[in-house]
Amino acid sequence: IPEIEENLLARDKMDSERKENPLIIPEDAYILDTSELTLPEQVEYVLQLATEKMIKHDG
Repeated sequence: IPEIEENLLARDKMDSERKENPLIIPEDAYILDTSELTLPEQVEYVLQLATEKMIKHDG
C-alpha cells in the first residue's frame, strides 16, 4: 500500500504542476475523506450534501 500511495502522490504532483489544465481543487469543492467511512456512509454523506445544495439553490 505505501508504494501505491507514493505513486498516487507523484501522479497528483505532476498533474497539479502541468502547464495546461493543471489539477486544482476549486474553492467551492467538497472534499470527502472516505478513509474512515463505509460505502453506505459515503453515499449518505454525498446525498446529504446534494440535498442541501438543491434546497439552497431552490431558495
